[in-house]
Amino acid sequence: MNAPDWIPWLLAGLLSLALLRLIGTRLVRRWKMFRRFQKGREGEADAVALLEEQGYRLLDAQVTRKAVVYVDDVPREATVRADFLVRKGGLTYVVEVKTGEVASDPAASATRRQLLEYAHVYRCDGLLFADMERRTLHSIRFDTSPAPLGAPPWRALGACLAVGYALGLVSAVGC
Repeated sequence: MNAPDWIPWLLAGLLSLALLRLIGTRLVRRWKMFRRFQKGREGEADAVALLEEQGYRLLDAQVTRKAVVYVDDVPREATVRADFLVRKGGLTYVVEVKTGEVASDPAASATRRQLLEYAHVYRCDGLLFADMERRTLHSIRFDTSPAPLGAPPWRALGACLAVGYALGLVSAVGC
């Protein structure tokens, strides 16, 4: 039995549609990435103007430092890159520039971790966060005092002992 003449055409059409969808998806993904990088570059250019308006002098852009991370006591080198290094009043600051709604929150987990990494690696006088969605500049500082890991277990142990004692009294009286 021979297949109808239209089946190969149908298969070729379906294959063409799948290929077009794959190509279209990749093109859209590339366009979005290009647009995001373009917005980032524009945000950095605007940030330079904002910093200068507020009296900061640009020392360097895309500043890299080497950091060593020990994994199971084996050193591994990593490169950390900050957007800007600026100076004002004799103090040096590392600046992180962000565009976009989520990234523009310095307390967002990824941004906060990035700023904490800068504080550790650059050891500068301060950190600045340029929110280019709102065109604002924020000073960032981390509390370096040791935080308690939790309440000591003595309170819970004391409460358990008190409840056990009370239950023991009740059961002894009930006998």
